[in-house]
Order: sequence, then structure tokens, then C-alpha cells
Amino acid sequence: MDRSDVKRILYSLKDNANEEIINSVLAKLDRLTDENISQILSQIGDSETAVKAYLNNIIYKQLVKRHEHDHNIPLNDYITYGKTGSTLHLHLPVDLHASIQKDGFSRTIDRVNLYLLDAIDRVVDFRKKNSPAISEIDEVYMISPILIRTELKFLKELGFTTQSFSKKQLSDPEFLQNSSEAVLANKLFGSKNNVSSAKIPLATLLSTEWQKKKEEAKDKIHKKGIYLPEDSKSLEEK
Repeated sequence: MDRSDVKRILYSLKDNANEEIINSVLAKLDRLTDENISQILSQIGDSETAVKAYLNNIIYKQLVKRHEHDHNIPLNDYITYGKTGSTLHLHLPVDLHASIQKDGFSRTIDRVNLYLLDAIDRVVDFRKKNSPAISEIDEVYMISPILIRTELKFLKELGFTTQSFSKKQLSDPEFLQNSSEAVLANKLFGSKNNVSSAKIPLATLLSTEWQKKKEEAKDKIHKKGIYLPEDSKSLEEK
């Protein structure tokens, strides 16, 4: 193995979520001498599998660090966001236990979904206004244990592509070796819960067809008597 092999492996690991980090690692690699690289390879194991595992660990440590420190920009009372490369990550940092005890699980999740759709509306509005905050974004992404079966069904109906990882898979080193997204799920949430992800191109969210789907989804929730505070004010004004 040599410099060119390490670069080849790095390029094979690149995707929208980690592109910025990999470019940073490539830049650091270029600053190393061949002797430095040989020393590192001898320490980690001079094989494709060992180098890939080592690089994956570097990449996902950085991804987790960014999730923890740079992904708390509020969009509304429930949803925050952060950016990694050209991917915008949506997060739900709110504790839902009190709401579930008061209103039940179903109504709580319906309210969460209204906040999610509101957050997406705000992202779409940013793009329409050419906001520099999301000028490079081309995909919206979520990953969380809260994305359970009913929530995934809701997202699939809106055109999201979803992926799920079981506790067993997140505990299996061999499975993790072959799934970079599962590695991220494990590093963010551990292996005590099932974890799912959902993603959708920003171009889809901007389309007239998707906007129609979104309004239909909101209407279904409103018919259950569930509104955001802003929605209630709008109704009173009509």
C-alpha cells in the first residue's frame, strides 16, 4: 500500500455527507511525506481492510463532532439543522416524553410532523431567497432512533428514501465494516436502539408536485384538530 492506494480508498468512501471531511483528509495526506505514510500504514496494518477501517474511523469521528457542535441552528420550536458538505441535516432535540404522557403517542408524532413540514418550508424559503446559509445544499437528511415504522411510512409517502438498522446490525462489526451509514448511526446513537434515516433531494422539495403532497399531509393532520401555534393564529384571522 502507498499514497495512491490511500487516496483511492478515500475517494471510494466519498459521498455528499462526508465530502468536505474527505477533502480535508486528502489535503492532510498531501502534506505528509512518503516516509510518514509508510510509518502510519505499518502501525494500522498495511492492508485494504485495515486502511479502510482506519479512514472510516477518522471520517465518522469528524461527522459526529459536527453533529454535536454545529448542528443546533433552530428552524422552529422543535427542529434544528446543521450542514455537512452539500447535505442539510434536520434534528429533533426536543424531549417528547411529557407531550406523549399528556396527548398520547399518535398526536405527539402528528405535531412533530407538522413542525417537520414547517422546518422544510423554511428551508425551501431559504433557497427561494438565495440565502447563503444553504447555497451549497442539494439534499436534506435525517437519522434518528425516533424514525420508527409509522414515521418512516409518513416520510416515504412524501418521497423520502429511507433506511433502517436494527440493534443487531449496529452491534455487528462485520456489518458496520460494509455500511458507512450504519457506522454513523452507531457512533451517534450506539446499538441499544434501532436507528433509521431518511433523505430527499432539495430539488424535489422545491417542486410543485411535492408542495402539493406536503399540503395534503398537513390537511390530514389538521383534520384531527392538531395545529401549530402559528396555524391557530392564521385560522383566527380568517
